[in-house]
Amino acid sequence: MSFTEIHGHHTGERLSKYVLDVLMEFGLCEKLFCITSDNAGNMRKLMRFLSKRLRQLGVKWDARENYINCLNHVLNLALQAFLKKIKALPAKEVDVYDLDEDDDEDDDDVEIDDDEGDDLEEIILNPDVMEEDPEYEDIGDDFQGTLKKLRGIAKVCDVARKIPFVPLPN
Repeated sequence: MSFTEIHGHHTGERLSKYVLDVLMEFGLCEKLFCITSDNAGNMRKLMRFLSKRLRQLGVKWDARENYINCLNHVLNLALQAFLKKIKALPAKEVDVYDLDEDDDEDDDDVEIDDDEGDDLEEIILNPDVMEEDPEYEDIGDDFQGTLKKLRGIAKVCDVARKIPFVPLPN
């Protein structure tokens, strides 16, 4: 509904003012039901301040009931915690993004043409290919982080296959 450049710190209190301004501009204060965002601390504070600001306008909106954490973000954090806990990813190798502190500015979907599929196997087996080819400059960091997560998942699956299956008694 609105794109607003925000200069300065992105505190929950400051962000709540911008969100409220947009809600008021479109006459949505009384119609607001839920808001979904990542789990960043400033987002949780934004919801509390927004709830307070709406209450001051006579609008009942409870952030505890109407704030929804993004499921993809929650799953990502849970998977990272799980992999670290079982040591599927050695601590020195873990270089994942802390989504609570970084903003995702590049959320564009990447499509791979069929003729590029052959290159993908080479990249997975030899990630240095990306450093040599300028075509991959913009995806290197994201790819490396994702690749480390996938390797961790593969290690978990490998360990799970080695555990003997014992059926539960009826």
